[in-house]
Amino acid sequence: MMGIEPIQHALQSGAQVVIAGRCSDVAIYAALPVLEGIPKAVAFHAGKILECGAASAAQRLYPDCMSAELDQNGFTVEPPNPALRCTPQSVAAHTLYETGDPYLLVESGGTLNTAEAKFEAASDRAVRVTGSRFLPSAEYTVRIEGAALVGYRSIVVAGIRDPLVLRQLDSFLSNVRTVVERKVEDSLKTGSQSIHSDFSCIWSQRLDGRHGTDHAS
Repeated sequence: MMGIEPIQHALQSGAQVVIAGRCSDVAIYAALPVLEGIPKAVAFHAGKILECGAASAAQRLYPDCMSAELDQNGFTVEPPNPALRCTPQSVAAHTLYETGDPYLLVESGGTLNTAEAKFEAASDRAVRVTGSRFLPSAEYTVRIEGAALVGYRSIVVAGIRDPLVLRQLDSFLSNVRTVVERKVEDSLKTGSQSIHSDFSCIWSQRLDGRHGTDHAS
């Protein structure tokens, strides 16, 4: 998952459209501002807010766009759609979105630190964000992701109301697993190591007249 540098290289080479593939969401929006001299702390935080469009609005009625004006000290975010508005709380909340740490957003080349960020209303629809810091990493890194086929999944949904079965549900499911895996193995001629089964049980109580009936599904 690449950072801003390959996008910047493409823009500097004259590209008008960059097909980035597996690129950091933040880098898509931060690459050009940084290239134009905007501090990385400002550009990366603005990119974080812009990456999901109108998700940083106080009440997103539907997917829509978001805009931000960046300068040397911070940025002001405001939805182009007059039916939407941003609040300090909504923008601050989106800063926490999809991050493992509430204040640190790790990107290729460094980490955005928002611990001292300030979110202030610039109007009844716009929010001014300042105070973020960008901490360069000692070693440049990229995230490598991959996928491989491990098998196929089938899901079966069933309900059980029999009190005799419910009282011995663990042993019942153990027997079901043994039978199902044996049948799958016999049918597909695969080794037992290639079969994995899980049970997710949800308990509920259905009222039947004046009496409650346990129900597992």
